This record gives sequence, structure tokens and C-alpha cells, in this order.
Amino acid sequence: MPGLTNRDSHMGFKPLGSYPPTGIDVLVVGTGLGGLSAALECKRKGHEVRVLERNADINVAGLDPNLAPGEFQMRPLVYRMFLDAVVRTGIKIEFNRKVVDYFEDVRKGGCVTDDGTRYEADVVIAADGVGPEEPS
Repeated sequence: MPGLTNRDSHMGFKPLGSYPPTGIDVLVVGTGLGGLSAALECKRKGHEVRVLERNADINVAGLDPNLAPGEFQMRPLVYRMFLDAVVRTGIKIEFNRKVVDYFEDVRKGGCVTDDGTRYEADVVIAADGVGPEEPS
């Protein structure tokens, strides 16, 4: 059985800027690989995208302390590629925005940060990790 190729796909890939603006406002919470991937794809599809990050900056090192010194790690390289793509596309990242609550109604979704600021969007993607930040 031959392998699949891009000729076999009916889902053609369109580059950034190929889709017309949708008017859909997307808020992504978190700058891990999941958040950056979601932000890039939403931007590619023509949506307006904003990203919130709880830290003061982005840690691109991402080194695994369990690996031996000098052992090659792919994740930091892949992360850097995604981060560079986000910067090139002009997606705005707001730092020091620790989300403490999420909300939604029939019209919009949103979140509240620890300083009381409310953010609203048509779509909210919570990519800020699993579980509490600190053990209870």
C-alpha cells in the first residue's frame, strides 16, 4: 500500500493572508506549544488573535532537567520556531497576565486576570496548562 502524499489530500494548505478576515476575535491563554499553534492557525484562517501569558517573558530554553548534560533536545528548537512564527505574523502577546477565572454567556467568552482586567472574545482557547499552577 503506497504512503499518503499531499496529492492525496483534499484539504489544500493556504498560507497566511490567503483567507479573508472573518471578524472573529480569538483570545488564546498560554504560550506553550499548544497555545502558539492555536494562535498561528487562527491567524492563518483570518481571525483576529490575542495571546495572554502569565509570565513576564517567554522561556525559550525549556530544558529537561532529567536529561544528561549535552544530550540533544528537540522541544526547545521546535518551540523557538513556533514563537518566531508568532512574532513574524504580528500576533500580540500580553505578558504578566495571570488568568484567575474564565466566563461565558450566549454571546461571548472571556477571562479575568489577577489585576481584575476582563478580556472578552468570540472564542477563548485555554492553553494555560493542566491543573493548578502551584500544588495545594
